Amino acid sequence: MNKKVTIEDLAELCQTEFTAIHREIKGVESGLQGEIQSVRSKLEEHDKQFDTLHDELKGVRTDIREIKMTLNPFVRAVAEMQEDMQELHRRVASLEQHVGLAH
Repeated sequence: MNKKVTIEDLAELCQTEFTAIHREIKGVESGLQGEIQSVRSKLEEHDKQFDTLHDELKGVRTDIREIKMTLNPFVRAVAEMQEDMQELHRRVASLEQHVGLAH
């Protein structure tokens, strides 16, 4: 008992399948849109964190620049003092040798 399939039967079957496929695609699309929105939210959060980090690094860079500017005169002064101390040690050694107290 084979039932003869008509064009109307085929059209109804195709329409049913297309409708089912359309529903599945809509479900997948809806899920993807939710995931995309989640990723966007996370990216926006990361962007804010990177902006904050960038601002903090700019502040650190400024602090380091100020420290260098403050320390440069001290470094020069210490170098000059070391030269003066070496000269004074030479003079003391010469004086000690001259008076007979050389080590």
